[in-house]
Amino acid sequence: MENGAWSISGMLSWLRDETNADFAAIALMEEHEQRMRWQYASGNRNERYKKIIFSRKGMIGNVLRSGRLMMIPSFFPKSGDDPSEYAILLAEGLKSAVAVPVMHEESICGVLLVGCRQIRVFTEELSKIVSAAEWLGDTLRS
Repeated sequence: MENGAWSISGMLSWLRDETNADFAAIALMEEHEQRMRWQYASGNRNERYKKIIFSRKGMIGNVLRSGRLMMIPSFFPKSGDDPSEYAILLAEGLKSAVAVPVMHEESICGVLLVGCRQIRVFTEELSKIVSAAEWLGDTLRS
């Protein structure tokens, strides 16, 4: 992936096609604020993802705290679960997902999420998802 040839939206569409996923999105830290929002998406059912503000809990919070990839192969919320912890999964009807930190200058500046609306384990596709997160981090530098 060459940086100049792709837009962020175009890369998300490419990634969704390459991984046979239903949804791909990136959340980025908002400038001058200490919060993150989903800013770009491909395969979204509606625009609700744009209104989601991150909780430091759940899947995305774990990625932000640990700086590591996290996978949910089968998501079924239970009564008593805090919906804000999995807001993007609920808003898009995702049953499985992979979230990867996007790094810029050795710190996490975003999260890349790839998901499906059916139960699925991502295996061979993980290298493409991680490469896409690296590309995004490089793109944000330029």
